[in-house]
Amino acid sequence: MITENLDVEYSIFLLLFSKEKETVLRTLLSRNVEPEYFGAIFHREIFEQIITLFKQGNILSLSVFKTTFLTRPGSKSDDEIKMTQFLKCVKGAKAGLQDLDHLVDMLIEMYVMRKMLSKMSESVDQLNTTPITEIIQDFEIHQRKLKALLEKTSVRNVMGLKSGLDDRIARAKVVNQDPDTAGMVCTGYKNLDKWIGRQSPGQFVIYQARTGVGKSMSLMGTAISNFKRGLKVIVITIEMSAEDYLYRFDSNLTGIEYSEFSMGAIVNDPDKMAIWRERIKQCGKPDSDILVYWVPSNCTPSKVDDIIANNPFKPDLVIVDYAGDMKAGLRGIADYDPKSHAEIYSALKEFAGKYECVVYTAQQSKRGTAGRASTETGSWSDVSGNKADIMIAIEVTKEDEDFMTDVDGSVVIGRMTVSIIKGRNIPKCKTHIIPRFKRMTWLEKEENEMILVGSGKEIETVKKQFENKLKSADMKLEVSSNHVDTPAQEFDLLADDEQL
Repeated sequence: MITENLDVEYSIFLLLFSKEKETVLRTLLSRNVEPEYFGAIFHREIFEQIITLFKQGNILSLSVFKTTFLTRPGSKSDDEIKMTQFLKCVKGAKAGLQDLDHLVDMLIEMYVMRKMLSKMSESVDQLNTTPITEIIQDFEIHQRKLKALLEKTSVRNVMGLKSGLDDRIARAKVVNQDPDTAGMVCTGYKNLDKWIGRQSPGQFVIYQARTGVGKSMSLMGTAISNFKRGLKVIVITIEMSAEDYLYRFDSNLTGIEYSEFSMGAIVNDPDKMAIWRERIKQCGKPDSDILVYWVPSNCTPSKVDDIIANNPFKPDLVIVDYAGDMKAGLRGIADYDPKSHAEIYSALKEFAGKYECVVYTAQQSKRGTAGRASTETGSWSDVSGNKADIMIAIEVTKEDEDFMTDVDGSVVIGRMTVSIIKGRNIPKCKTHIIPRFKRMTWLEKEENEMILVGSGKEIETVKKQFENKLKSADMKLEVSSNHVDTPAQEFDLLADDEQL
């Protein structure tokens, strides 16, 4: 089996010493090509020297490089003979700048082949000493890393501050006029979306809550909200079958209780059947669909990668329900070890960039936190917080438990607080919802002002501060008017409280 192509390597070196040498080297570095990618050891030494000189700001001719290389510290006695043969082969190569991408692809492919064969040989040697499941998991991780090397899109794009201005203006216009076409994703919570805006392709969002609080319901709500807007969505579920998951979608969209779908009782009611069919047909674009993939066991990052890569359409949003049930597949490391979670969250963040989509998932809050969530509640949060662009906590506080309100003539007790606990360049705000688990949805009142998240403090808005000042002024005026013997005082209704 051929595991190296010296003609390809000579052609690359020919371009490295051409007039376009700087462009060629930048291209190689953008594809993360390293000295070990070359098959011949002597070629690795030459490429390493070229990189060193380039980083020092030296772009040398072939003749000057020869002298520099042969007089370098650590040079060997037979280097001159090897260099003479090397230069002869390089000068005989035939390649142009238009061939560069293909040459780099071939170089990387040969490197991956060598690494793959080496791993296969190592796995065979371990068969008598290591459980087969561990060997397979280890090989799967290795395979995913090698597969990533073959992707030409490791660097998505290069944009200059000045040269890319027109492209950024065009993008801003598209986002402003039609964010759905631009693939901008929303959370599905009115007040959060109103104040934090949407997430752009490449972002990674995590819901965090205790068991049974509403992680899956939030992920479903995000999926449906974006699908209604015409975005392309796929869902990867670990906890429940695809049918059960889609029954929850059915319940959300029709307002019919979930149990009627899961127990099959709905088929006995023609009117509800008609509503079911009509609501589902009207959801999203006529030719679009949400695809739900069920991975009941051993859902590794590699499986998620394969599902996204082999999906019949390029998704705008990928829902993984949820990361806490995924398996990292790291040999000798427990599934709930922070290292395993680091592997999982790193991969999910990577997929968001690789496939130019937004990835949503969820995780559990640490036990013993009284249902509260933050980025500091345990090792899982610490690991995921480093990878997530946005973390959203779903909590039930004492205030939420005591909450009571009238909904359609019935008194509802209890609600949930949904808060932004981490966000890059977005405000930390929150909203309150009344969960309707039987219908897999929630009620949310749209607020005119942002409810900020403080460290246990309620922050008064400008409107509230103004109202308080007017109230205080009215009280002082009333007190003053009751004292007829006291000369009247003038009050500035807009002054600070201390001045009133």
